[in-house]
Amino acid sequence: MRSEVFDELVDFLVEKMPLDSINLFRPHKSAQKRFDTLSGAIKSGSGTPDQHRALELDIQLEHLMQLAKARRALKERDNPRLSRHEYELAAHFTPQVEQKTRQSRCEYCLLHVDNAYYAHYVDYVIAQKHGGAKGSENLALSCAECNVRKGTDLSSLTPSGRLITLFNPRLQRWGAHFRVEGGTIEPLTRIGEVTTRLLDFNNARRVEIRRTLAQLKLYPGR
Repeated sequence: MRSEVFDELVDFLVEKMPLDSINLFRPHKSAQKRFDTLSGAIKSGSGTPDQHRALELDIQLEHLMQLAKARRALKERDNPRLSRHEYELAAHFTPQVEQKTRQSRCEYCLLHVDNAYYAHYVDYVIAQKHGGAKGSENLALSCAECNVRKGTDLSSLTPSGRLITLFNPRLQRWGAHFRVEGGTIEPLTRIGEVTTRLLDFNNARRVEIRRTLAQLKLYPGR
């Protein structure tokens, strides 16, 4: 999606739709199932070029809805006469996800389930094909985008060509490897560096979404 089209759509939603209506706009079950199928194909390595393109469009839709919700909430906060809404985004998570993590945030990029469009995933940190355990000690909550970007990867290369393992939220503390500065997730270690790059944390749209959520105190600054 061209950036000017993306911006026009976000502006339209922010100006024309109340926050309650934007929050109610969730993917239909068939759309969520299609996203699950596409992401599964990409993660398994069997995705076709058409599937890759379709998934990237879905991720752009994810960005669009996240940003529209955050900007509209900010607009209503700063202009209370527009709405009596309490400025809290509607929850969208299953009991399984809620039990997995008290804060219900992606354990990689820290996006809360309330601020997402597609559902978050409870997935294996170390994929079973690599011998990962099936128990809770190998499960992590991830947003749709981080889940797709990580796939079944366990490591990546630094610019110097050194192979480094990715961040493991079950074994490592987030704040030891990353920090948030102005919406940007800055790596503090080589583990943080390769994870930030591979999961595309600092895509310009994701950074803008975090900055907007931070103004609403809906995104942490660890």
